[in-house]
Amino acid sequence: MPGLTRVVTRSVRRVRRNGDHGGVAALVAVLLASGTLLGVTAFSVDLGTMYSERAQLISGANAAAMVMAQNCGRAGAVCFSGDSRTRAQTAANTNAFDGAMSVDQVCGRSFTTSQQVACAPPAGFGTHCTNAVRAGTNFIEVYAGTRTPDGANILPPSFAGSFLPGYSGGHLQACSRVVWGIPAGPYAAFGYSSCEFGNIVNRSGGKPRTAMPAPWPNPIAGILDTVLKLEGQPTRDDNCGDLGYLDPDTGCQINQLNRGADLDGLSDRNPSNPPNVPNLAACRQLLNSLMPPQATNPRPYLLIPIYDVAHPNRNPTDVTYRDVLGIAAFQVTGYKLDDTNYVSWRTGVSRSTFCGGGTNLHSRCLRGYFVSANIIDGTWPKQNWNDNYGLSVFHTDG
Repeated sequence: MPGLTRVVTRSVRRVRRNGDHGGVAALVAVLLASGTLLGVTAFSVDLGTMYSERAQLISGANAAAMVMAQNCGRAGAVCFSGDSRTRAQTAANTNAFDGAMSVDQVCGRSFTTSQQVACAPPAGFGTHCTNAVRAGTNFIEVYAGTRTPDGANILPPSFAGSFLPGYSGGHLQACSRVVWGIPAGPYAAFGYSSCEFGNIVNRSGGKPRTAMPAPWPNPIAGILDTVLKLEGQPTRDDNCGDLGYLDPDTGCQINQLNRGADLDGLSDRNPSNPPNVPNLAACRQLLNSLMPPQATNPRPYLLIPIYDVAHPNRNPTDVTYRDVLGIAAFQVTGYKLDDTNYVSWRTGVSRSTFCGGGTNLHSRCLRGYFVSANIIDGTWPKQNWNDNYGLSVFHTDG
């Protein structure tokens, strides 16, 4: 009987629904009476607070580590104390909602300044920086920790302490590591002596390397051009030469370079009849891409290898530039690489003095000024470079 079947089915379903009625309410009442639901809610609130605090600590540690690494990257800087640590504390505080964060530990090593501070085991909850440091790399680690507006270093519980006797909060901590050093290539196929580099920088108003101007478009107003003349042929080992043209890998650039390398190149042995710069078209293209205000290169300056000694070889124009020490940044404002053409971004530059006093048809030179540049673009620095010539690349490493 189909009709009877439908009636029975509906009746059974109605009985089941009525049987569940009030079950959820009873369960909630039991959980509330036992404190379980309130406890879970309290811990959820505290867990959210901890996640928020943790995010602030990571942001503060990253900012503090980057500030300190840039300070350490300067020649003659004091890395791990004094003004550097004060700057790190300020950077950390600005990343906290309440303007307060502790800098629990600063450690690392700097080949540039010959300083090293061992990293002690972390003391707070949630610390990272667990991956190994790359060998031969400058690095700094900053451990940022909880600090409340009243100066305490414990993150107090919001509700959990009411349900867990004896729990009064904890000190949260986050670590950030920044590594820095010489940027990877390609480098310009021009080398410059460390001796002459020091002379030029020291002549720049008596200012140390840390006061070199920033690259275009923000140079120091009124800064004068430096003329880098193509290196004259040394008669012996010469540790205070001028500009040398290096044998390029491609175009006008050297793709890879290690500290201490010896580089072959050519010199301007006979000023009345010098060799033309090889790869002239490639060099023009490179230099034009760096010259303001048409610069299209993301790094608008030459990466110039700094060598220690120029040594003459058998060929009158053949030179070995020995012991590359570092890399400097040179903002190009003009160049003359052949007998007939010279290019200058500056106005009012005289053809007769373009390459300095005594400029003649055969003179070869670059014009511009050395700059201090920090590169923060996610690239890794080269390993095992010690000397700093005002140019560093920085990378966050956890």
